[in-house]
Amino acid sequence: MGVRVLIRGGKVCDGSGAEPCERDILIEDGRIAETGAPGSFDAVESERIDAAGLLVTPGFIDAHSHGDREKLKYPENRSKLLQGITTEVDGNCGVSPTCRPCTAADGLHWEDLAGYAKVVNERKCSTNTVALCGHNSIRALVMGNRGDRAGAEEISAMRKL
Repeated sequence: MGVRVLIRGGKVCDGSGAEPCERDILIEDGRIAETGAPGSFDAVESERIDAAGLLVTPGFIDAHSHGDREKLKYPENRSKLLQGITTEVDGNCGVSPTCRPCTAADGLHWEDLAGYAKVVNERKCSTNTVALCGHNSIRALVMGNRGDRAGAEEISAMRKL
């Protein structure tokens, strides 16, 4: 058995709309294994966190992050975690470094979305990432900075990307 953590006595707000209720939460290897009434897991050997008087919530999602590169520079991503954010959605403004060749300021390099995902995993970023390929970035790969209408071949090439 791996690492066990018991969060005891917090009022759990599970996002369902139900009133928060006092629960104990058993975490095993970084994942919620079980929840139960207060005292349910007292016999379990674990690290213990006293959450009495506190709300315990699931992590929040930053649905408009712009954290694509910042999390690579600071993988612990404390500015997000201290706000309760555990997942970031990047690239939703149409511009993203995820779907094109890119070299970040600290020398990290990737060619495409798969390469970006590999770098995020290698850096052990503390938040989860939902990476979108920005439509403007895809267009720029095919058409450069031209402002004219995309033709059939260009649209086909963008779809492939």
